[in-house]
Amino acid sequence: MLTQTFRSVREWFVRRQDQKALGSFSGAELMAGSLSKSALLEALDAPTDTRAMMGRMAAKKGVRPEVLDDENGRVWLMAGACSRCRKRDLCGDWLDGRAKKADANWFCPNAQHFDELKN
Repeated sequence: MLTQTFRSVREWFVRRQDQKALGSFSGAELMAGSLSKSALLEALDAPTDTRAMMGRMAAKKGVRPEVLDDENGRVWLMAGACSRCRKRDLCGDWLDGRAKKADANWFCPNAQHFDELKN
């Protein structure tokens, strides 16, 4: 139940990008399954295609899509790493099949996470 409530609140904040409202909450109020206030704020600043890119990478790495729907700290940390990644263009090219010689295990900051989530 807390996960669904948190998901609804997160979606509301994402739609409005209301950073001021988020800043008024304490870290304890935003905690849900290891999620910190700083991780939530980082995720809200993520480029809009972060979720889609993570989903595509998960599929390529053999991770079931519903694994990324879990609202846990690991997924949020992965989203933060993806959103700050300096190899996003290479990642997009690789996902589109235009960078066949590239190795996602080298450029993706979440490669190890995806490998562990596959199991």
